[in-house]
Amino acid sequence: MMDRRAATRPAKSGNSLAKQQYFLSPNPNNGVFTLSQLIPENDAVNAEIINETGETVFKGPLHFETGITQMVMPNKVPGLYLLRLLDKYGNEKNIKFVIE
Repeated sequence: MMDRRAATRPAKSGNSLAKQQYFLSPNPNNGVFTLSQLIPENDAVNAEIINETGETVFKGPLHFETGITQMVMPNKVPGLYLLRLLDKYGNEKNIKFVIE
């Protein structure tokens, strides 16, 4: 018989950044935006930006300084984008944003 309490118990993590969160502002923007972390960390985060047609328009590391970094999109094509972030702890965050 399955223990229902075990199924609803939150997962334990061995690192202090298991609850890391990322925020993008402003949204919508003009291709220049700021990313911030809930828990400031200076390690690089792998980032990928995907446009409406599924094409990757940026892929590479982002470096945060005191929990903040700024992005400047080289081709400021208006539309909906998806930003995927993956840090060294395996935290993944997907953020939708709009370039006007």
